Amino acid sequence: APAGEVMIRTRGKGSSVRTTAESKAAPPRRTQGVTNASRIADQLDSLGACYAILWKRANDDVLRAVQYHALDGAVMENSRSSHYRAGTGAVGRVWATRRTELVRDASTASIAQFDRVHLATYYRVRSVALAYVDDGVVEVGSVSRAPWDKPPDVRVLHLLLSGVHVPFDHVAPLPAAAPTTHRSADALADAVRSA
Repeated sequence: APAGEVMIRTRGKGSSVRTTAESKAAPPRRTQGVTNASRIADQLDSLGACYAILWKRANDDVLRAVQYHALDGAVMENSRSSHYRAGTGAVGRVWATRRTELVRDASTASIAQFDRVHLATYYRVRSVALAYVDDGVVEVGSVSRAPWDKPPDVRVLHLLLSGVHVPFDHVAPLPAAAPTTHRSADALADAVRSA
């Protein structure tokens, strides 16, 4: 995709449709003047994630990537063609157990733990979280240097990927960054005494 363009891909009933935030043929759903694509990008940013995949059950009883969003579309090219049966691979395992899994460091994970470890290594994906949702799985990944300590809450992201309107007041604002002040030990002691 050209620079500045966000990609959302959907698959269904054997056809593949590609839409972008700039597309005229199939404009993405707008939410209060903001496209779902930009809302998804904002939600990914708030989670510290670089991509999300919504895996849903197809007619042949396998999970397929029905929609995905990536800040770098190249990350998705190989994953989108994958499919999983219940219990097979990380996605199929989460779907079968209806649980959430966190792969803290995907680049050092075993294939049994995360079957697309080679892609994680190639694209420098650090952490991957998979969560069961509505007979499907939401997968999110991060390229942050620091691994996730716990899986992020993907409920709003799941709704946005599903095309559901989520009012702005239901989306938690990004937490304000704590101010960073570098003080010497003496200056810090003076500040504590004067407080």
